[in-house]
Amino acid sequence: MSVEVADLSFEYASAAGPRKIFKDVTMSFAPGRFYALMGPSGSGKTTLFRLLTKELEPTFGSLSIDGR
Repeated sequence: MSVEVADLSFEYASAAGPRKIFKDVTMSFAPGRFYALMGPSGSGKTTLFRLLTKELEPTFGSLSIDGR
């Protein structure tokens, strides 16, 4: 399964105004390969997985899995 992320931006709404999590992120994951997503707490790892599983919708940009 191939995964494509193009110009992805995402922000949460908060009482203090929007909180940007990602801005213009582009990446691709080839089928049959293993990848690791590493970073400190609060860097957006879980948010990226929630975007990939459609639990969240991106503010801007596109996500496709196998071309869909």
